Amino acid sequence: MTESLSPSVRSSPSTDGPRASPSAELLRDLQQIAATPGTEPETLRDLVCGYVGTLKAEGLPPERVIVAVKAAARDAGLRYGDMLESRLALDRIVRWSITEYYRAD
Repeated sequence: MTESLSPSVRSSPSTDGPRASPSAELLRDLQQIAATPGTEPETLRDLVCGYVGTLKAEGLPPERVIVAVKAAARDAGLRYGDMLESRLALDRIVRWSITEYYRAD
């Protein structure tokens, strides 16, 4: 699945040529995941953590990173079965984001 995701998800950011903004890339990749039943949770986690790392490197504080990740998940239409499953999935995404933001390098 990762081979069809945007280049920033699969490799480190490049300064060569024009690139979509990290949030546009995340939204596009989350939309792909939302449209692909059976996507592995690790794929979603890697995507979210890559985005969080980018936002942190840009100097965003943790509260703005969380807001950005939640907005991207909502805008991408990530839904998991019923309302409870969707809430649990969003909670998991937020947990991954916090863990990644504060991960020691």
